[in-house]
Amino acid sequence: MKTLVVIILFVIIIGLNGISDAKQLKLVFAIFRHGDRTPVATYPTDPYTDESKYWPDGYGQLIQSGKQRMYSLGKYMRKRYKSFLGQSIREVWIRSSQRDRCLNSALLVMAGLYPPTGRWKWGRDLGNVWQPVPVNTVEFAKDSMLNPDSDCPVAKREEYIISKSKDVQNLFKKHKRLVNYIATKTGLKFKDHGTGRDLYNNLQIVQTHNHMLPNWTNSEVMECLKEFHEMSFLFDSSTQLIRKLRAGQLLKDIRYRLKQFIASKEKFKHKLFIYSTHDTQLSVFLRSLDIYNNMSPPYGSTIFIELYDLQTKTSKKKSVFELEVHYLNDTKSEKPYELPVKMCQKANKTICELNNFFSVTKNLIVNNWEQECQESYLSSIFKFEL
Repeated sequence: MKTLVVIILFVIIIGLNGISDAKQLKLVFAIFRHGDRTPVATYPTDPYTDESKYWPDGYGQLIQSGKQRMYSLGKYMRKRYKSFLGQSIREVWIRSSQRDRCLNSALLVMAGLYPPTGRWKWGRDLGNVWQPVPVNTVEFAKDSMLNPDSDCPVAKREEYIISKSKDVQNLFKKHKRLVNYIATKTGLKFKDHGTGRDLYNNLQIVQTHNHMLPNWTNSEVMECLKEFHEMSFLFDSSTQLIRKLRAGQLLKDIRYRLKQFIASKEKFKHKLFIYSTHDTQLSVFLRSLDIYNNMSPPYGSTIFIELYDLQTKTSKKKSVFELEVHYLNDTKSEKPYELPVKMCQKANKTICELNNFFSVTKNLIVNNWEQECQESYLSSIFKFEL
């Protein structure tokens, strides 16, 4: 019994003297979907095509609740990282899809995350509650990082092949009667699974705005369209090539920032990197890391990638870096889920060691995206292999 007491006291003393492992947060990456929006498209028999009457914000734009959601997300991020972040906007770098809803979402998050304090206040009224921040973006069609539908012929070809796959065709066969019925009622041609996804999204928004659904809809129709909606996210990230071309550039940027930090030996300008994007970009990114929950990412859903330095306070060994991934799929809950990145975990360890992360994600990185997106590049590889 005396021996047990001595051991317990020894363990307590070790903890009090700081000999146990310390875990220091070093970098954060936040990748989020924009806030609640209006429909991005209509359909031939849509009863709500009067934009000024039904969608005064315009098509594909943030609505009031979406603005509030993203502002609240910024406030949550300030609370989550209050002991890590300072007050200077110079410590954050922001990249956004060029779509208005994404740019506005980035600005709203920053308004909640970095309200001006001290020298950052610049006026008596607006300057007391808001400060301007720079947001980087590129032309939407050429945005290989945050536009999952950017101009890439090889990716388009792969998406066409996916649309003709057995799994997609089985979904159409399963709902053949309903698909024909919906096509007749809407005037739509179901060219691929994306048609059902987009229509379901449109009808969801109609309901959110308390408009009456068209009389051809019922629970059976909505369940059919919901399945197309959810399955489309799986289909659109189902092959290694599509994951490489659609998620590889974002992953490449994150890897580059991580390597910059390691090389800088703590003399690094930024603490936080923010990416404002779309639901399909989040899903293909999560699928690439094999941590996707097979559910469409809701408005404001956010992936947090955190870099930690694990070091024993009494040790003189080099730093050991690990990554943690957390997914906030319900912004109101403010309770993200930790997602173990199994592909980069070593045996008997739950952490994702940074060097291992670099190793296992290497095959997802595109050396020259513009070149590898061209059909001519693909043809040259096949000729070489032959």
